Amino acid sequence: MIKFFRHIRRSLIQENKMGKYFKYAIGEILLVVIGILIALQINNWNESQKESEELRNIFIRIEQDFKNSAVEINDGIEEMKLASIYTNAILLNQVSEDTLYLDEMYFRKHAFSFTGFPDIKINETGIELLKNKIQNNYDLNTVEIERLLNLYTELLYEIHIDHSDLYYHYNELKSYIVPTTVRYNYKFKGQKNKIITMMLNDEQFKSYLYEFHNLRSIYLTKLQEFQEDGEEIIAKIKMTYNF
Repeated sequence: MIKFFRHIRRSLIQENKMGKYFKYAIGEILLVVIGILIALQINNWNESQKESEELRNIFIRIEQDFKNSAVEINDGIEEMKLASIYTNAILLNQVSEDTLYLDEMYFRKHAFSFTGFPDIKINETGIELLKNKIQNNYDLNTVEIERLLNLYTELLYEIHIDHSDLYYHYNELKSYIVPTTVRYNYKFKGQKNKIITMMLNDEQFKSYLYEFHNLRSIYLTKLQEFQEDGEEIIAKIKMTYNF
């Protein structure tokens, strides 16, 4: 092809057709420019496809992380909801003293309601990949991606703060229970009478329990919000990026 164009140029020069030669030269330059532009466009398209594929893979990872975390969140929410029923009954003096002594399961449901709370870990591996991706190319950012990042920064930060507050007040409650009932274990061996007396009559215990109960409810609510918002945002991103 190059030899063909050279032959045409040589022929035009030899025939002293300079006007036609210049027109031909301009045309050849235009062809080269068009070729370069097409090559750049193809390269940009390839880069765009590569970026989109990398972004889709990151979203797939985020969705899987979220699903795994959702299982733990669901289990934790159900556990805390059930425990809250019994701590609330203690705080409202709606616990039967006779049944506490006679029904071992009834006793244990109330006694175990303040022995701890689930320590839920939310996987952020995929989100960290997305943050790095957006930092390298902010043009990839969209409204939904911004919402997703905020979910894992602002709301998750609030959840971490609530968890810390809950843990602190749980330790206060536990510190009070230990000397009161001599031992604090998950079998309550030999402690039943003391624990029942504490649940029914100890106002200081109920004060600590009240703080723990309320903070657990706040923690639970934030986890529900995180899960619901996450499901909505990820569903919209899935539709946009087709993964």
